[in-house]
Amino acid sequence: MKNLVGKIKRIIPLLVEDYTAADSGTFDFISKKNQIIKELDFCRKTGALVGVYSKQLGDGLFLVGVEDLVYDIKDDLVVFHPYDMTGFELRQRSIRVSNIHMIIPFNNRYVKPNISIPTELVEVGKYINTRLETQPVLKEAH
Repeated sequence: MKNLVGKIKRIIPLLVEDYTAADSGTFDFISKKNQIIKELDFCRKTGALVGVYSKQLGDGLFLVGVEDLVYDIKDDLVVFHPYDMTGFELRQRSIRVSNIHMIIPFNNRYVKPNISIPTELVEVGKYINTRLETQPVLKEAH
């Protein structure tokens, strides 16, 4: 049985590593530009999740996935997936690396959050829009 598990781990390394926690249990806070670029490139290639502190994204830590990394002579540009892991739409998807204060790499993969609107809310929205369109317009009394 051990031999079979070992073979599966070698065959599907990303799948096995995605759901295992780090043995050390510590977080790496990376704030040096060259290390940030290296880690963001790793996240882009592997689909790993990264925590980003940047005022351009907003206040706090944003758990995002890296969609693309554009290298430039002056300052590299990182393009994130449109949503963070909580389903919050990023107000700005692409930012310069110099505008990133710090990142925290995670061992988990970025998974597109389920941001679908429940059917009940869609139906209520349709009902309200229909009611607004069919109501007569009241004239102001002078």
